[in-house]
Amino acid sequence: MFLALAFSLAFSLQANHLVIPITIDGTPTYALFDTGGGNTIDPQFARKLGLHVRPSGTASGAGEETVKASRAHVNELGVGSLSLHDQEFTVLPLPGALTHGNGITVNAIVGREILAHYVTRIDYDAHRLTFTLSNDFRYDGSGTAVPLQLGTPEAIVRASIDGVTGSFQIDTGSSASLILTSPFVEANKLREKYQLAGNLIAGRGVGGYSRADLARGKRLRIGTFEIDDMVLDLSTDTAGAFASRWVDGNIGNDVLQRLTMTLDYAHHVVYLEPNSRTNVPTPPNRTGMYVQNDNRAYFDVVDVLRNGPAFEAGLRTGDRITAIDGIPARNITENDFWQLMIGPIGTTHVFSVERNGQTSSLSVTLRDTV
Repeated sequence: MFLALAFSLAFSLQANHLVIPITIDGTPTYALFDTGGGNTIDPQFARKLGLHVRPSGTASGAGEETVKASRAHVNELGVGSLSLHDQEFTVLPLPGALTHGNGITVNAIVGREILAHYVTRIDYDAHRLTFTLSNDFRYDGSGTAVPLQLGTPEAIVRASIDGVTGSFQIDTGSSASLILTSPFVEANKLREKYQLAGNLIAGRGVGGYSRADLARGKRLRIGTFEIDDMVLDLSTDTAGAFASRWVDGNIGNDVLQRLTMTLDYAHHVVYLEPNSRTNVPTPPNRTGMYVQNDNRAYFDVVDVLRNGPAFEAGLRTGDRITAIDGIPARNITENDFWQLMIGPIGTTHVFSVERNGQTSSLSVTLRDTV
């Protein structure tokens, strides 16, 4: 089943997601590497491979909706020199912004099944994953050892945000910073604790969009490892993963890329080490809008933060961005937009915007929104 004792693999960060090359039954494609998710394949790619797809009920996750799900058997999943045979995949439609929004065709999600057998080191500075068979692994670094909670296939740690303790999931499938679930927010009266910057879509998952009130956290403490100054998403969802009580928070790549971590599921421990960005504050979305390019010809404005830079410039939910700074949207990837929205404060970008059949040019000047 496992052809490699240890190997490493480069990843790219696309719109704050870890993307790696894989093969499914010998056909090359790309996948998200998601510590919070299991084998998943897009139905169009499953049909291309000729997989036998069988209904399996519904699925839910981030977002408030449920979706129909199916299952498919894959003979071989290849990741670098690793080969996993007889793999079950959940078949779910992946967002167009993910599958083709970055010029890299992402047709799958992998993570949990690999992590169950391989100790995985994620080096955000080097953009590299290193996999070592659990039985052969010995940690010889100087990082902070933090226990993983037992009885769950996810990487869940005890941590505290500004002195409030909870169980937080380490989730490389999330592009966000630190999302705190609705029950945790309510139980600890966190909306009274923080100065809120407004409500905005925090991300998109299996169940659609998730919304949150934006705030700024001072200190996240995981074991004795500390990270200061990050964006907080105080979930306002009433259903889905961020409205549940099985976990209190979700640590996404905005925070995780400020450390190097080694996940050892077999021994229920994660090792955390500082990197070049540990002391660099997590930047907010400096446009104050949430967009998607499911259709590569334009960006849909899905949400706008009231009184944020985009709102003040005149952009509204439902607008369609066809060009930025004179560059057609079809030539701009989702990752390009991600880099734009965390760009230097004071930078001005000109958006060509369609609304009700009319086109206008709106100038947005970046500033901190939270």
